Parts: sequence; structure tokens; C-alpha cells
Amino acid sequence: MVERKLRLVEVYGSLLKSKQREKEVKKGIMKEIGKVERRGWKLSFDRKSTERQEAVLNFVHTGNPEDVYYTTVYEVDDNAYVDIMEREMGEQTAKIWKQGKRIGANNYRPIQLDSEFGKTEIFIIPDEGRKITKTNWEACYVKTVRDGIEESYKDKPIQIEANLKALKRAVEESKTT
Repeated sequence: MVERKLRLVEVYGSLLKSKQREKEVKKGIMKEIGKVERRGWKLSFDRKSTERQEAVLNFVHTGNPEDVYYTTVYEVDDNAYVDIMEREMGEQTAKIWKQGKRIGANNYRPIQLDSEFGKTEIFIIPDEGRKITKTNWEACYVKTVRDGIEESYKDKPIQIEANLKALKRAVEESKTT
């Protein structure tokens, strides 16, 4: 029997919504492990999705302890990881990344973070690739993220409040471009 490699992946945007995860992870296992409080991080709308045709979120390190956002950590097998990677990066970019080749600065890529659960991977756009992209509170993607926050943290009002505050801030900051 082949042993499956398990990894920890942290999510912060539309993948907080279960229907989005089910739609994107077609094969493999994705099991919730827990929540992580990230201080010194904020949300930002830094890219327009070619698939969605609207602004999507990035997770940005600020170093400011006043910036707080709660992510959710999932244990995933190789199949689920590939689905998540291709969803976050795009199939072609993920293929280039897996070959060890450079990708554009404005592309999502996995980085490792320490957490109480061990090393996690989270997909972000690096600072040099960020391009603030306008959105509004009624945008379809923003609504999906809001729904995901409320679903994922339904028994955790402090986390809901912090995450919705961070999302509202990101929407407002997107309008200043």
C-alpha cells in the first residue's frame, strides 16, 4: 500500500465556504484541523481573477499586531493539495512552479508559516506583485467570503467579528486606488 503524504494548508478567503471547497477539491482528502489567529496580517484585494472576473483576496504580512485575522487549517493529501494549488495559482502557473521555474510576481504561490499545528502552507501574492484591485461589499466574491467566515466560525463570535472587520477594511482600501 502506498503511503499518502499529508500536509497542512491554511485558508483565508472563499475556501472558508464549504461549497467552494467541495467544488474545488474533486479528489483527495481535506480535513479541518483547527483555527489560527494571525496577528500582523491583513486581507487585501490585490488581483483580478480571470475566472471570476472580479477582485480576489490576498493575505498580507503587515507586522502590526493590531491587524488580526483568523485562518482555518486543513490536513490535505497530495490529491487535494494539487487541486488547491491549481485553484489558487491556476493550472499553468502551478505546472511552471512545480517544475521549479520562476513565476510572475503577481501570481499566488505557497509559503510556509509556523502554527500551533506545525508548518502550514498558505497561498499569497508577494508584496512586489500586489496591485490593489477595486471591489465592493456587494460583489459576488465578497459575499462568498462573508458567507464562508460566518459558516467557518459560526460558534466563534470573536473570530467572526475580527474577520468581517478585516474584510470590510480590505474592501474600503480597494476603493482608494
